[in-house]
Amino acid sequence: MRGRRLQVARVERWRVESVESFDVSGVLVVFGVAGVLLLIGLGLRRLQDRLLAIGVSQAADSIEGVLRLLNDPSPHDLAVVNEDAWPPEARALLAGPLEEATTLGFSVLGDVEDRSVSRATHARALMRGLVHADGVTMLTLIARPGPDGVLMTAFECGTELSAGRFIETVATDSPLLGAGPDVLVEQLPGKTTVAGAFDRHRVRVASLVGDASRPVPVGDIDAAIQRAHRRLALTAAGRATIPGGITRDELARLGTDSEPQIVDRVYAELQRRHRERRR
Repeated sequence: MRGRRLQVARVERWRVESVESFDVSGVLVVFGVAGVLLLIGLGLRRLQDRLLAIGVSQAADSIEGVLRLLNDPSPHDLAVVNEDAWPPEARALLAGPLEEATTLGFSVLGDVEDRSVSRATHARALMRGLVHADGVTMLTLIARPGPDGVLMTAFECGTELSAGRFIETVATDSPLLGAGPDVLVEQLPGKTTVAGAFDRHRVRVASLVGDASRPVPVGDIDAAIQRAHRRLALTAAGRATIPGGITRDELARLGTDSEPQIVDRVYAELQRRHRERRR
């Protein structure tokens, strides 16, 4: 219960700037497990009200901006930052999961800001990376403002395999977009404990590891960042064939079931732009 209460803490100071555009208050988690859309939060739950103010075209503009970042194989601007970069409210939110992770044998590698995501979403994209004593399992913790400034948290366990695949176990209630065929993602409820996610992750890894596919060690924060770049490239390659950068099903899952026609209008606009670019 303590963790659930903390998750609704309101944070305003993270906003880098105020923008009159479609709400893209989400984050691409690219450190460690590198690239899973944990809190992409394209704001489609509030799209009906937003469309009255900004219209379908501007909504599509903002969606394309975030998708362009996800689908681009170019390295992100990942910068190691000091712990003080986190607002006090975020540090308080992460204290519980961090303590639990430490008891499970994880140690902190460091804190990273994905400045590419920060610029695209107008809110600082901070992540804390940890590595387990096994040397191959990473844990990434995030705490970030969602819609209306409400602080949201999520975490995931990740393992890279030598065969060029990633196994990721994500604890979040936010919808996820496809990460590509070489990134095996399993989503658990946001209330899942670190221990619960770690146990499930180890079972999944054990079922996929073999003589031709061994876990890749993570020695330090630089190795984690390099792994992040490899993970981003896999996601970009996996999504490169999606017309318009997002499927209708993905857009619907990020949106509102009560207003499917709004999702249809935005999706149609994204498809129209895709066809024009191909001419």
